Amino acid sequence: EVMPELIGLVSEAIVSGGDPAELEAACQRLQLPAAIQELAFAATRPLPPEPSGLPDAEQVRGMIASALHTADGKVWRVVQKVIDRREAWPKLAQENSDVLLAFAQGAHGSIRAMPHTGFFWGSRDFLYLVCRYIRGRPEIFGAMVTAMFEEVYSMDPELPSEVIDAVFKELLVHEGLSFAQCEHVIAKLMQRGEQMEYLFH
Repeated sequence: EVMPELIGLVSEAIVSGGDPAELEAACQRLQLPAAIQELAFAATRPLPPEPSGLPDAEQVRGMIASALHTADGKVWRVVQKVIDRREAWPKLAQENSDVLLAFAQGAHGSIRAMPHTGFFWGSRDFLYLVCRYIRGRPEIFGAMVTAMFEEVYSMDPELPSEVIDAVFKELLVHEGLSFAQCEHVIAKLMQRGEQMEYLFH
């Protein structure tokens, strides 16, 4: 198995301006695994420019804030699509992570605001989106899980059950989670024993 740390080092070397020809020669000389060589070669190919039509970080923030006030799942599908499209560019992907984590940590207040419909589905859909998002972002996984079980958990009396629901429906069911990630989620669950009864209703 290829160590993620080694892949990161190779990628960082390319981004910092290393000579692609030298890197290719080094890969062959060291007989590095194919996965590392492919990453190195891919990193030498320039990314296409960021499209001018994509919403920026401030607009994504506004979209999420507005979506938290609606019970319309179509709105959240649009938010999901925008975030997914922005993920193709590292700078925009980092902004996505920062925006989502800020909401989960309470930087913009409670995610559970009372819309005119009388429902709280905005917070539920936000948590579903977050759980799907971090399945492919190990660098933010721990921080987001911690935020869900700490900051989000205490924002509103109804949110603990929504956190548990999202974690089981959108996170723990994912086969790609590592043992350490599952362990982290279970550890956070066990710290919230008062919610365990929710799982059996």
